[in-house]
Amino acid sequence: MFKLKYIFLLLIVSLSACKPNTNERARDLILHYCDVNFKHYQPIAFAPAKPYYVPYERSAQTIKYVSRQQKLKRRHDSLHRLIVTQNKPEYLLEADSVSDEIDTLNKVMAQYKENYKPERKGWAIVHDYNQKNNGGPLVRSTTVFIIDNDFKNILETYKE
Repeated sequence: MFKLKYIFLLLIVSLSACKPNTNERARDLILHYCDVNFKHYQPIAFAPAKPYYVPYERSAQTIKYVSRQQKLKRRHDSLHRLIVTQNKPEYLLEADSVSDEIDTLNKVMAQYKENYKPERKGWAIVHDYNQKNNGGPLVRSTTVFIIDNDFKNILETYKE
């Protein structure tokens, strides 16, 4: 019985040693991405993969709220310009309505931020590399790669 357990344990260890670990799979995925998307790419370093949780600022709902907020502010500014520069007081009621809508949205955003619980989206890997820009000298860059939980797809990238 002891020999059987020992052989089974040895089999598991040897099989797991053959499978690339998560950092190796992430590195291979990023290297392929960079080779395809960057000219004169030279890798420097890869940070270990860390679980990635979507921060409040990058959540889909926050992005929707901010977009709506910007649209309302532009509308309010346009109405205010009409009222002041062209002496059109008839737009005053609409400008007040837009101001109220901005205030309401700000309260909703504050409540959402207070109750926000980050969701796990995958893995984050920070990668440093050199790259030529428009035929010029090599420039050092750092990019954060967000990779799915299975280490098969790059979900998003952003410069650090």
